[in-house]
Parts: sequence; C-alpha cells; structure tokens
Amino acid sequence: MLESALKEQLKGIFAGLEANFAFDISVSSSHENRAELLELLGDVADCSDHITYSVNEGNGLKFTLNSYLIDGLI
Repeated sequence: MLESALKEQLKGIFAGLEANFAFDISVSSSHENRAELLELLGDVADCSDHITYSVNEGNGLKFTLNSYLIDGLI
C-alpha cells in the first residue's frame, strides 16, 4: 500500500525511536475499509522493530496506542 520511497522515509524517522509503540485496533470484520487499514498498519509496522499492532474484532473502529520503554509503560 505505501510506496517504497515513503517506507524508506518512515524507516529514517523511526530509526531514532527508543520506546516501543503498540497499536491496539478493534475493528468490525464487516468494516468497509478493514483490509486497507490492516495493510497500512502492516506497512507502517514493517518500518521499525519498535512498532507493532494487534487486531481484535469490535464494533466500528477504535484505535489505542500504547508506548513502552524497556522497563515498562511510559
């Protein structure tokens, strides 16, 4: 989904991350943009070992972003 040039820019931006970031997504399996959203999140997460995401079944769409240092939650 993301162009390779944009992915390279994100890798450069994310290179300085010291904390880990986890997107917790709740989205309905019938949400019209679910596939595109998951592809976009996967592309972003692939740009850094410090970024992950998890997907749960939910109503509509809900994002939560958690940030963790090595010793725990920021």
